[in-house]
Amino acid sequence: MKMIHLPKREKSAEHRRAEDSLLIRCSIDAGVHSGLLFFLRKGEFMLPLSMASEGDKVMVARVRGAADTRKHLEDLGFVEGTQLSIVSAPGNGNVIVRLKDSRLAITSKMAEKVMVVMS
Repeated sequence: MKMIHLPKREKSAEHRRAEDSLLIRCSIDAGVHSGLLFFLRKGEFMLPLSMASEGDKVMVARVRGAADTRKHLEDLGFVEGTQLSIVSAPGNGNVIVRLKDSRLAITSKMAEKVMVVMS
């Protein structure tokens, strides 16, 4: 497959300020450091499941980590597009989520590998 590189357009100062403002607003809304946010499209971002709050309804956007870790999480049901609701936030070390008709508990380390978007 041949890769085509398109020339980058120069952004105006106003455009850069708007992007910076959006990044700051999203990081404050999510209550996390802006380095943990990954933008999907304007106004939408994904964050680790470990950063979600109790009661949030989220959708799995991506699963990161080594191949065996991703496989384990997929076997539990953490696949792209799956809807979750947060039953218990990681304050006690585990994240408990409602996934379809089940409740699952995973460690906060594993929850860091699951990237979600608010739904």
